[in-house]
Amino acid sequence: APQTSGFPGNLPGNHLELSEGVNCNNKAFYQNPAVQMLTESGRKLYIIREKKMRARLFSGKGTGQGCDGEQTGEGAKRRVKIMLPDFVSQREKQKYFRSLNEEQKVNALNEMIEEAEHIVFLGGAGVSTESGIPDFRSKNGLYHKKDRRFGRYRPEYLLSYDCLDGRPAVFFDYFRRNLDCRGVQPNDAHRKLARMEQKGKLDGVITQNIDGLHQKAGSRNVWEIHGSALRSYCVSCHTEYGENFIFENTEEIPHCPKCGKMVRPDVTLYGELLPQRAYEEAVALIRYADLLVIGGTSLEVGSAAQLGHMYHGKYLVIINKGRTKMEGKADLVFHDSISKVMNTIEI
Repeated sequence: APQTSGFPGNLPGNHLELSEGVNCNNKAFYQNPAVQMLTESGRKLYIIREKKMRARLFSGKGTGQGCDGEQTGEGAKRRVKIMLPDFVSQREKQKYFRSLNEEQKVNALNEMIEEAEHIVFLGGAGVSTESGIPDFRSKNGLYHKKDRRFGRYRPEYLLSYDCLDGRPAVFFDYFRRNLDCRGVQPNDAHRKLARMEQKGKLDGVITQNIDGLHQKAGSRNVWEIHGSALRSYCVSCHTEYGENFIFENTEEIPHCPKCGKMVRPDVTLYGELLPQRAYEEAVALIRYADLLVIGGTSLEVGSAAQLGHMYHGKYLVIINKGRTKMEGKADLVFHDSISKVMNTIEI
């Protein structure tokens, strides 16, 4: 049989799964036809990776079964573990991941998460739609909402610095009616990301959202590159105000109690620069990551797309109901509910 420098997982139908009936110390395991097709160096590398996996399983980390079929970790939930190959080229890597069915993709995602040391999540409006907050560009999004009050304006204009500066009464009316997210609760995706951070498996969240739901779910290292609707500040004396100030203020245009100047929301409007520190921290996270998960964003907004293209780490995962512009670069793509996919992650 011809030999290949790849691993068994590279060969169609030969995902060497660590499940019942597989004994890592049994010679028969290494007599598997897929293993026999490896070069000598490839076989040695595979055995090294196999031993590392076995060490992780029997040290009590993770859940599922060990190589001899016994239950490990927390024990109640069982997942088939797979060994992700070491790839000799990007083309070989993409071919492998695109050959996986949905169940195998979930297993591969969990193995990526277990293997990775620096995971970062980059999220957009789709993360919060399952909490009841509409996105912007979908057919049911904010930009397609029919409202006679604002029919004469383009949606982007209503959330722009030009509108805030030139027609502040229109801006605040639109903002109060459409961007009050104070009573919204986080969903399973927010909660799973918070748990990943608490367990030391997530370096941070980079979000385009302004709803504060990641923090409400318990995440601490969150970088809001578009600011937050739950904060506001005076444009003159820079006094900061809380989440209720603008939404409960009875003035058409809210003014600062200290100096009398306008108080505006701490959000990045069209025509404004991104907050410097948040963006710099986001770039640092992206460049250091070895697994980037992009979720709930079409990557249509320049800031998110730019951050995504900065990533050159080992694995890239995209979770979005619609297609995105970076799917050709991704290893795993899930066109599904982000909460549904995140709930398959075992921590």
